[in-house]
Amino acid sequence: MTKRFPTWVNDLLYAFLSATAIATLMAAFSKGNFWTGWLAFEFIALPGIYLLIQLWRKLGCSRNLAALMLVTLGIRMALGIFIFATLPTLGYSDNPMNQAGFVYSYAYNRESASLALAHSDQPLYAAITHPDISDQYGGLLFLNSLLYRTLSPDASRPLLLALLSMIIMTAGVAFLWSAVQKRWPARVALYAGWVLALFPDSVLLGSSQMREPII
Repeated sequence: MTKRFPTWVNDLLYAFLSATAIATLMAAFSKGNFWTGWLAFEFIALPGIYLLIQLWRKLGCSRNLAALMLVTLGIRMALGIFIFATLPTLGYSDNPMNQAGFVYSYAYNRESASLALAHSDQPLYAAITHPDISDQYGGLLFLNSLLYRTLSPDASRPLLLALLSMIIMTAGVAFLWSAVQKRWPARVALYAGWVLALFPDSVLLGSSQMREPII
């Protein structure tokens, strides 16, 4: 009789395979050394995907929820990579924001400030004690600078922060589904989840380097 692996081992294997595919894809579309980028994306994707699997199990292992979470993450990932890869050619040629692959000027300005802070001798908490005009609160500036100083010191990789936003947004959709289901029928919860998953503003923000998906 074949001995089955514990559930957590299977979950870790699925997370590793999924994270490896995600890291490979995003590193291929990013600047800088491929393997440095791959390790950076893997560092975010592996625990993120594993935690999403555990969240799905915690909420009951529903097939509807699994489909909802997969579509939420997949559509944001596809759009995030598409925007970053095509805006330099499809956007305005004289717009440095589009040429860098950004839709929002706020995110583009914060990206520049994050790189400057990460490559400076200043402590990263300066982002919060002396926030830049590109990030009035300093939280995302600190987080982005931390990613660059620790995971991506060689190049700008905006998809790192975008990937983190995508994972958090996917968890948010799952929590919404769970919360609505506790008060209304499961069908209502599913509708609410799909509205958040597919609403255009939610998709665009969830595939970008903005504060809203994290909030």
